[in-house]
Amino acid sequence: MIGRINAVIEHKTDADPPVITQERVDIIKADVQRNGSRKVDTARLTLPAGVRVKINDIVSYVQDEVSLEFLTGIWNFQGSYRDECGFRLDGKIKRSVDGATADWTERAADSNFVTPNATAGNQNRFRGNFGATFSAAGQEIRVDDNSRLDFSEQFDIIIFFKNMQNSTLSSHFNGATNDKMILFAKHDGTDGVEIGLKKISSPNAWVVYAKLNSTEFEGDGTLIGYSLDVGNISYSDDAKPRMIRFYRDNEDEVRLSLDGLMDGDDCQKTVASTQSSTRTTEPLYFGTNKANVTNSPSGSEDNYDFKGHIFQIRVYSGAYLTDLDIEVLRTASAQPMTMKFSGIVWQRNEKLNSTVVELISQSKSLLEAQLNSNFFAQSAVTAKTDTETAAHNKNLFDENQYIWKIAQTMIYNLDPDFIFRKFGANNQAVSGQYLAVGGFIPNIELLQLNANQQFLTLPTKTFLYEYDEDTAGSNLDTGYTFDAKQCIMTERGEDDVKLINDIEIYGDLVKISEIDKNLGQVPSGSLPLVLPTKFTRSPLPPITLVRGTSSAPSTDRADIISPRKYIINSETKECFIISLTAGSGNDLTTSDYVWAQEYWYEVTEDLIGSQGGTGDDVRHAIIKDDDSITKYGKHSARVYVPQLLKKGDFETFAQRYRDERKDEKRRYTITLPYLLNSLRENHRVTLRNELMKFPDSSGSTTTNEYVRSIRWQYPELKTTIEVGDHLYDAFDIIKNQTTVTSHLAVGGISTRVNTA
Repeated sequence: MIGRINAVIEHKTDADPPVITQERVDIIKADVQRNGSRKVDTARLTLPAGVRVKINDIVSYVQDEVSLEFLTGIWNFQGSYRDECGFRLDGKIKRSVDGATADWTERAADSNFVTPNATAGNQNRFRGNFGATFSAAGQEIRVDDNSRLDFSEQFDIIIFFKNMQNSTLSSHFNGATNDKMILFAKHDGTDGVEIGLKKISSPNAWVVYAKLNSTEFEGDGTLIGYSLDVGNISYSDDAKPRMIRFYRDNEDEVRLSLDGLMDGDDCQKTVASTQSSTRTTEPLYFGTNKANVTNSPSGSEDNYDFKGHIFQIRVYSGAYLTDLDIEVLRTASAQPMTMKFSGIVWQRNEKLNSTVVELISQSKSLLEAQLNSNFFAQSAVTAKTDTETAAHNKNLFDENQYIWKIAQTMIYNLDPDFIFRKFGANNQAVSGQYLAVGGFIPNIELLQLNANQQFLTLPTKTFLYEYDEDTAGSNLDTGYTFDAKQCIMTERGEDDVKLINDIEIYGDLVKISEIDKNLGQVPSGSLPLVLPTKFTRSPLPPITLVRGTSSAPSTDRADIISPRKYIINSETKECFIISLTAGSGNDLTTSDYVWAQEYWYEVTEDLIGSQGGTGDDVRHAIIKDDDSITKYGKHSARVYVPQLLKKGDFETFAQRYRDERKDEKRRYTITLPYLLNSLRENHRVTLRNELMKFPDSSGSTTTNEYVRSIRWQYPELKTTIEVGDHLYDAFDIIKNQTTVTSHLAVGGISTRVNTA
């Protein structure tokens, strides 16, 4: 029997196009780690013996508050309309993308989601979460037909919503004709299901409404007579989300309820389910019904649209939930995601009684990518679109582009299956051009640092780019308090793995110095002979020396001086002649002048003028924090940032980089003896410890920290949460070394791409 966790295995045939099927299986043991921006998420699952699973299969780990056995689809609307059940019943919206004719697409408009904690409805139960919003005509969501969506027998449908329309119909965007607002519809006019709200005149209010095949169900306002808080579902600023449930049990009794209560006798009827019932093949719609979308019957396009927010939809086919399960769902803290992990099988081990698979997140294609010009269009993108929102030429982005648009364009070119979703009003722009080169993680960290953003990849291949202010009541504040009396704080401390308080930041490893540098005439005397003129800067190879006159170097390749005839001391910037041969031709004599055709030098602190650029072209900065140096000692670093091409961007990055790393990183590890479903990375929580004061908050017994990583373990029923910062280990030290090496390799080539 499937419990509250399971795995969904996605099988793909070798046909062209491949046929995809999904299979839900039990889990014997699970260790799932969401690592945030630290590294790619991983999972290790132990499945029953004989389960059909192979290398490169996609396996999703789903964890819920109630049984998953008959779960057909669940939509949490966390930045996308994608199903988190594992069966890929993904939603779409009809709109134009990249200027094409309007069609159904997974890429939603910016206005189709509620910002966390920004509006009544997600400040309470759905605090810190998003939700689909419906505020204009044509915002309905469509889910293509699937045989799993079968309401011909037992079923259960649960919808958490917030109505934003009062009882005055004229204020609806469709006008006074919209006396029904449909939230959920899979009905062809004869068979199927519709669920929503209906306006009645006595009392003047919205009540719950549903239809199964031709049988209608309608509340009569009885609940309003009990209590306005219980029965009133008209819009008010402080109203909480409500729960509609519509289900058929094993005795063909069909019930419609609001928050677990039926609104009058008309909300319970017998509707027989027989094998001859027709399963409609019409699409499933959220926020309206088929009649509105297809305008059939004529004139219905101005009716049925829902005005408000939908936070979660659950569909169960073939069975219905127990009353206990429903009460759990009604009272439990909302889940920001039900699918906790989805990844690719990279290792499989068969045992006598089980099969163990190692998984790496589908985000691997993004997070481990190395950016270069090959990932981007070969011609300039000047007309900004829904998917490439920043103008660029290959991987060189134009000046004054919004940072979030650069991030979205990068993501689309790396993996177009990702849905990019920005939340927050931050529109920080780079002042100069931006070069997308090197690892994706260093690039996105650089961008988010400059824009004060955070990012998160969801298992549905949705990329959230989030902005949050570090104040109580902010968008990502969950209101959770973990008290040391109720939970175990297993780790508490600091480290200096990333502490840096003396930073040199530069945008080029090497620079071209003077071309055709005259080093002077070869003097007479005994070898070695030092040329009279030094290099301006300490030269780096390759260096080409040629013979010439006092006024010009030779252009004849035969006059190139053999490297066997000289030694260059980079420290003293001097050139020593170690071999002379009297005569003519390409022999070097004391009558010759020596010229350096060109040479390269390292970027150092004292660059001025033409040596390192002038004004906004200077790509070098040194910044310190004296207080941090006094407290911790000097922690120096040289940071290579080839991506930023203008002084102003360098200064912004340097200041924020210093502020981010000048203090030790606090970390707190919390272990809970149950599977906590209502948190994700970037959420903010409060820690309380009456016995041990928090050193970072002036002796306070509380501190506000952001969730950095989460680990779920089954059957141990244990959740481990790292907040503040990650607990760094040898992995991170090796990762830092690898990143530095990668940057050095990048710097071995020209950092300014050829965009011709």
